[in-house]
Amino acid sequence: MIMWQNWGTVLTGVGVAILVVSNGVHGFVSRSIIRNPSTFPSHSLSTGDGSRTPFTRVDAGAQGSRSAKRRIQMSDSNEGQVEGDSPKSGMLISSFNLMKGMAGASVLALPSGVAAVGDVPLALVPATALMVSLGTLSAYSFLTIGRICCMSGNEDVRSLNDAWTNEVGANSAWIISLCCFLVTFGATLAYSILLGDTFSSLAATAGAKGIWASRHASILAITPTILFQLCHLESLAALAPFSIAGTLCLFATSIFMSIRAFVGGRYALPNGAFLASLASEFRPTFGKIGLSKIASPSALILGSMTATSYLVHFSAPEFYSTLKDNSLPRFGALTAIGFIAVGLLNSLFMISGFLTFGGACAGNVLNNYSTLDAGASICRGLMTFGILGSYPFMFLAMKSAFFQLTQKGKTVSKKLKNKVTNSLLAVIIGLALLLEDAGFAVSMNGALMGAAIIYIFPSIMFLKATTRRLKEGGMVRTTRLNLERAFNKFLIGFGAICGVSGSIVCILETFFP
Repeated sequence: MIMWQNWGTVLTGVGVAILVVSNGVHGFVSRSIIRNPSTFPSHSLSTGDGSRTPFTRVDAGAQGSRSAKRRIQMSDSNEGQVEGDSPKSGMLISSFNLMKGMAGASVLALPSGVAAVGDVPLALVPATALMVSLGTLSAYSFLTIGRICCMSGNEDVRSLNDAWTNEVGANSAWIISLCCFLVTFGATLAYSILLGDTFSSLAATAGAKGIWASRHASILAITPTILFQLCHLESLAALAPFSIAGTLCLFATSIFMSIRAFVGGRYALPNGAFLASLASEFRPTFGKIGLSKIASPSALILGSMTATSYLVHFSAPEFYSTLKDNSLPRFGALTAIGFIAVGLLNSLFMISGFLTFGGACAGNVLNNYSTLDAGASICRGLMTFGILGSYPFMFLAMKSAFFQLTQKGKTVSKKLKNKVTNSLLAVIIGLALLLEDAGFAVSMNGALMGAAIIYIFPSIMFLKATTRRLKEGGMVRTTRLNLERAFNKFLIGFGAICGVSGSIVCILETFFP
């Protein structure tokens, strides 16, 4: 039996090593900013799950246009701050930020998306095709938002809300703020469920039994001791290295999962070394349903999860405006680099997890691995480390979007902020106790918000922008433009159908299997 003393030292060492590397990367970036402020966009930090949360503001959902020379913004502590022109980032730093913006803990749910449609290796063929095709559509819509920013010629367009206000109108801009709130709410809920899973598995490995090793006990234990403290922090600047560490933890976990899938056969049927220690629902299953569900509505679950894994479109205007020597060709190159890299990472998680456990893949695939598997325990610890580092950033983005919806620019007192923080945290923790599958939170978020933000909103803005410019004589109607406008109309319908049907299927598959 592998005891805590044997692998706990390894876990601690790896965690410290990743934090040291992350702190070194963050220190290098910080020194680069001091020497050359154009190296890195200082006003924001990626959360690692599709939104970029600034230290002093939340771009997504910010109301109205702002002066490019001087803009006053509100921090989480509600202190006015003055910001000048945003510094520019080179292609390398921008690419890394874009990858961080997409790559998050939601990738742990992808193998279960494949398991929803089949339990044979052949199921990976349509799953990979879906990953590539939806990734391509996501990259197109991300690039479209950049094109809209370029067409506007307005340097004040720094968020999706700004772009929407500029092209569609301010009266409906609240929709963007609402979507920002729902996206971050769903992501924070998924984080809470994943934390319950990983802490309970680590507790079981350490020898806890019964209720003390349950996910409910883990969630209730970490909420007052860790999450409450993180969500009430006045400044998140000190947590910047943890955000970078989260990305490194993802890569480390993908390497481990690939080793378990292709080397050693530790989970291979019928005599894998760790099979006897797995609960029946987590043991690999292959060939029971074949590809019988490949053409069923269950395929929408994988589509929804895939959409979530590419969801970074709120930040497209910011990436365009802060890209050094920005132009459409350079922004196109940035888009290609970021989406291809994340597509490969997503595929690696999806393929390695599914080939190991097949139809038994859980909503958090790390739950499938044995508590006696030292490598899995290390990965659980690393993912917990990364999620805790990202949690307060995502929570801040959610809280800021809530105030933008409800306060509409009014001054928010500290007392009100504390009440809202406690209330939102209570709701999220309550739902995390009720919902045991992180895959549900990920797929619902992708079905509802992914469809709107990836397919519908960019297409509406593109149609509005081109229609106005055609009427004003700023554009010439060509066959190519007509075809692209028709394609964007198709994307609006496609997004609406996927959003509604995907949400219904997620609910039915989870609560009425």
